Amino acid sequence: MTQAKDVQERKTRILVVDDARVILSFYQKGLSRLGYEVEVSDSAIKALELIEEKDFDIVITDINMELMDGIELLEIIKRDYPHIEVIMMTGFATVENAIRSLKRGAYDFLLKPVKLDQVRQVVKHCEEKIRMSNEVKQLRLVNERLRDVKEMKDRFIAITSHELRTPVTHIKSYLEFLEDPDFSEEEKQEFLNIVKKSVEDLERVVNTMYAVSQVESGELPLNKESIHIEELVSDALQQLTIELRDRELTIDHQVPQGLEPIPVDAFQIKKVIMEILNNAIRFTPDGGRISIAYQPGDRFLTIVISDTGVGIPEDKLG
Repeated sequence: MTQAKDVQERKTRILVVDDARVILSFYQKGLSRLGYEVEVSDSAIKALELIEEKDFDIVITDINMELMDGIELLEIIKRDYPHIEVIMMTGFATVENAIRSLKRGAYDFLLKPVKLDQVRQVVKHCEEKIRMSNEVKQLRLVNERLRDVKEMKDRFIAITSHELRTPVTHIKSYLEFLEDPDFSEEEKQEFLNIVKKSVEDLERVVNTMYAVSQVESGELPLNKESIHIEELVSDALQQLTIELRDRELTIDHQVPQGLEPIPVDAFQIKKVIMEILNNAIRFTPDGGRISIAYQPGDRFLTIVISDTGVGIPEDKLG
């Protein structure tokens, strides 16, 4: 089924349907001189075939035709191609026909013999309706996108607020412990390590917020350099030593021999790796295992991070 398009980007396409060839010739010549793209059909059935093939904006159809009349054609168009405006015409005008046509969605009703100036005025008004309808559709699309963006930002703020709250709570609590004389120097050093890690977590959240803002504005800079990706993973694991030890998690880091360096933005890639590892640590039971493997390809290097956590239910995937 064809879709509505902005008629301002091209000539308005009009299909004229009538079983009288003299009428078809009149409309084709007259409307073409007025700058419209015009096609004609001598039956409603042929008209439907043309509508299926091409994107028309307006259909001008006679009511009284053999096999399928204009009212039935109007009903099919409004059911299957609601963006097309339909103008009815007949040489046997009655109030009943006019009401039937308008109730079924016709834009207007013309009485034969029709003067070209009258057709021009009706078509012009019909074009204005199409233009306004398209503008309303565009405004609705923009409104939907704005609503989606707002929902995304609301979710992001909620998640970020939670992510910020945890390290801030750790920093506040352990700084108080550092001032407590009842703790040993060894314990205080451990508390200091936790504070440092919490500061790193805060930095990670802030960097993520900044990266999201850059992505939304299309201004995310990438500073690529050729590096060994396994070294980035090792650095990330080093930063997560405390969490891994506290949870008694085993790391299985399988680095294949001959792994070639690849051009990446080390800062951005490390943030992604840290996020995935943090997620694995968060959802892996104490004493579990996190495995990291590499799958080199012709053009890509795949890093596979798996764990012994509960995983994601199948109905939540995708």
